[in-house]
Amino acid sequence: MYWKMKEFDIAYEKAELVLKEMNYKKDRMIPTATIIDTVEKMLKVDVRFALYDFTKLSSAMPGKKINLDDYGAAMAVDNNRVNILLNENETPEMQRFSLVHELGHLMTQKEVVTQPYRVSTHIDMDITSIPKEILENPKYKFLVNEQVANIFALLVLMPYEMLVDAMKKQDSFEDVAKFFGVNECALDSRLQLKDAEKVN
Repeated sequence: MYWKMKEFDIAYEKAELVLKEMNYKKDRMIPTATIIDTVEKMLKVDVRFALYDFTKLSSAMPGKKINLDDYGAAMAVDNNRVNILLNENETPEMQRFSLVHELGHLMTQKEVVTQPYRVSTHIDMDITSIPKEILENPKYKFLVNEQVANIFALLVLMPYEMLVDAMKKQDSFEDVAKFFGVNECALDSRLQLKDAEKVN
């Protein structure tokens, strides 16, 4: 079950701003390029992305005790230029989600634009995957930022009005997920977010 922290509010706020700013058709999946263009205009940055074999990224970092093979994305920011690497070994749905997750970091964390390089460690469409006890522990603040970016991605990729409409028109849960270019886990998480909004 998803539970909400006040620290997550910025994900809702920034996702709403992006959705208001975007010019998209409500009867089809929002193109990733439209999301990128909107964030670029709002933040006055130039976003570029590429697929990369993260096993090579791990071996290119000698002395680091970190294995990047299972990570979904890395981002480097230089002035107004944002370079995002997506793990080519992930599914297209996960790559799409990872890219919007990184844009979520840009939108929700001012300090990101001053950091030369970051790897997102917990890109996850399942918003219940990080236990509440860990997220509430101050020494894991970085995981709160990862969860904020996950929530931002879910909200931007699946605007609620579009989601309701798609669920009426599509034949199955799987078809609804495909309509939005995500997997079923992401769709389930998006519905949990809406349920939490009703409770809070």
